[in-house]
Amino acid sequence: MFVGNQLRLHTIPAFISMIGGLALFGAPGFILGPLAVTVTMLLVEVWASRDKLNNRKQQE
Repeated sequence: MFVGNQLRLHTIPAFISMIGGLALFGAPGFILGPLAVTVTMLLVEVWASRDKLNNRKQQE
């Protein structure tokens, strides 16, 4: 709950990312896993919004 609340990540993805982070990075994965998931989600959100803006510009 500590990591999920700090990163504003729902409990289930935070738990899954902690387990994956532990498996991939070892002990630091407890923090790095949820951080990697949060950064990835943010980048996908930015990419989607840029794509939406480009589609609007092309329609004009």
